Amino acid sequence: MSADPSAVVRYLAALDAGDFASALECFADDAIYAVPPTPDAGGGPTSVLRGHDEIGGHFARRGRRDYAHHIRHVVDEGGRVFVAGTVELSDEACAMFVGSASVNAAGLIERYFTVSATVDPSDAKELLC
Repeated sequence: MSADPSAVVRYLAALDAGDFASALECFADDAIYAVPPTPDAGGGPTSVLRGHDEIGGHFARRGRRDYAHHIRHVVDEGGRVFVAGTVELSDEACAMFVGSASVNAAGLIERYFTVSATVDPSDAKELLC
């Protein structure tokens, strides 16, 4: 079984644009979403959100950020989508990320989690080439 990676790509683009309605449309109604800790939010534990109400509420609280996701690799492996890339946090700060999503037959994300690490931008480019 294969999964359509476009939902993950659309989600990240909508998130960067601050279009939270479109970002939420990429998720199934009963999706589970693990929110990674971010450096600007002080790190902390990963939060696990369940369903559109919790995910949409998170987007509203989060607000638009001046982040830019740059996807370097997208792989569909046995019905699971893996995505890797960088996130520009500022002119001097960057994070590498790897995400994993299960996407249903309707093309909606059912499960999504990301892990990330802050690195020097030049190191990220070298590591993800």
